[in-house]
Amino acid sequence: MGDFNDFAFVRPLTTFASLSGMTNIFDVVNTPPRERYTYSFQNAQQALDHIYLSPHVVANGGVRHNVLHVNTWDARANAVSDHDPSVAKVNVC
Repeated sequence: MGDFNDFAFVRPLTTFASLSGMTNIFDVVNTPPRERYTYSFQNAQQALDHIYLSPHVVANGGVRHNVLHVNTWDARANAVSDHDPSVAKVNVC
């Protein structure tokens, strides 16, 4: 998980997901496409931060995820970061 500073559909990340068998948490929790963003650039919302889950974690179920849009929609002077934090709860047992 973290700031990959790239889109999930670019070759490095699709290759990573394919070879590792991991799945982007947005897909696991069925986040609507228009809500899949953690960064705003010139009023274009983008998903540059990703959490990938192993097949075991996905199979255990109980995955919850939310992006807290506290920075992308706040005045830049008040923003703590240029990215929004993601919060995830997963069953690892």
